[in-house]
Amino acid sequence: MRQPYWGAAYHEVGVPVETGEGHRLAVLRVAGTSDVWRVWVDGRPVSPAYYLADSSGWKPEATAESWNDGSGLCNDYAFRFTGLAYATRPGGSWRGLPGGEEFQDPGYVMIRRSPMSFVARSQA
Repeated sequence: MRQPYWGAAYHEVGVPVETGEGHRLAVLRVAGTSDVWRVWVDGRPVSPAYYLADSSGWKPEATAESWNDGSGLCNDYAFRFTGLAYATRPGGSWRGLPGGEEFQDPGYVMIRRSPMSFVARSQA
């Protein structure tokens, strides 16, 4: 999580995910606000409300990354994202992410399966 003028912070939102286990993740604007957001996992809030200035016009973004707890060691991972969707306005219908920009670091690969699905993994 990163907010303007603050350093990046790592926050766990649940227990470690086992191989093959699926969860529903959402980042939703808090009702009645324009720039306040909250993270939800499996239909329940897992974060406080965060104020993100001028965020009501942001474009959707889906990312995957590895975290090594500062150990300096690289770790392997593979994540499958399915059902990716966004709404252009509160209460609006959900749609798949637009084609947009794809980026990846050396040693990792992103495989787009559909406008609503991709796999991100290390190249071990």
